[in-house]
Amino acid sequence: MIDYKTLYNSDPFGLEIKKKDPWYLTNQKKLCLYHYKNSNNYKLIIDNIFKNISQVKKISNLPFIHTSLFKNFDLISTNRDQKVSTFSSSGTTSSKQSKINLDPKTSLLQTKALSRIFSKIINKDKDIFFIEKKKFLKSRESMSAKGAAIKGFSQLCNKKYFLLGSDNKINFTLLKNYLKKNRNKEFIIFGFTSLVWFNLLKEAKRQKIKLKKNQGTLIHGGGWKKMHDLRVDNDKFKKKLRVYLV
Repeated sequence: MIDYKTLYNSDPFGLEIKKKDPWYLTNQKKLCLYHYKNSNNYKLIIDNIFKNISQVKKISNLPFIHTSLFKNFDLISTNRDQKVSTFSSSGTTSSKQSKINLDPKTSLLQTKALSRIFSKIINKDKDIFFIEKKKFLKSRESMSAKGAAIKGFSQLCNKKYFLLGSDNKINFTLLKNYLKKNRNKEFIIFGFTSLVWFNLLKEAKRQKIKLKKNQGTLIHGGGWKKMHDLRVDNDKFKKKLRVYLV
């Protein structure tokens, strides 16, 4: 299988495309073959739609799984008796949610990968603010893509804080007090893109709040479907962000 020790000891952004593509193709074929041997549903999909995985010579020809299949089938490649965590998607475009099954080894590897990718931004000396409610991690929603992200980033930082109150409004008092006490301390704010826009920026505008230049780094991801409906692209998002947060 994949040589994970070498992988996690390498610079996540240091491999050239001409070297990365062959490596990616080789290891993706190994993963596809693993799932082919261990999942009857996956095997059925491959046999009916794609050619022999071993014969694939281009990344573009690798078998792919449409997201809708994760909503309609329980795709799992481990022994049914093995402990597995099942995460769900946000389900914003339909009533059905995608189900992603993770075994303990995969969860550990994901945490390691997250740590390596963000190693130059996040470390145990930094605190992190989540644009989410504190009780979120104890709710059923914690077993979602958002929950996985929050749990993953929580393990990489020192202290964690939650900025959303029960009324879904940002607790700017918490953030302001933190900035007063930690003027030179680097910290992280993490949230889904739509939450940053609707909760953080909209509330900052409503309260006429502008946070002076500080040592914070904002990390956001996901939530672009709602932004697309508002015709808010990446450039417009960043422009609005600079008005209130820098």
